[in-house]
Amino acid sequence: MAESDSNDNMEYSKTNIQVESVDEPDIVKTDGNYVCLVANSKIYIIKAYPVENATLLSNISIDNERIKKNFVNNDKLILFVLSSGTIFLRKNYSNYFVPSLSTTIVNIYDISDKKILRY
Repeated sequence: MAESDSNDNMEYSKTNIQVESVDEPDIVKTDGNYVCLVANSKIYIIKAYPVENATLLSNISIDNERIKKNFVNNDKLILFVLSSGTIFLRKNYSNYFVPSLSTTIVNIYDISDKKILRY
């Protein structure tokens, strides 16, 4: 997520790493300059540094689905989306609605231009 305005000497809080060199998906990811935040079934990309220029750059909403976590690797944003629904069954002239199993969908976005993601 780094761009030319990055500050290599800047300190910022990183994701809690359970295993050294293994990053995990989470609801908040940052590189110190940008924050990718999952809230209310949307993901927001926020320019957070420098604070004077902090602004919402992009947001992604996926209809009828629930964004659970995100992961950022270089200029790729990976969203883990929980999808669930119902199955309609008809048997002997009776209708049944059966909850289906939840499905995880993985969406990958190119975020090299963080201002273009408005869905």
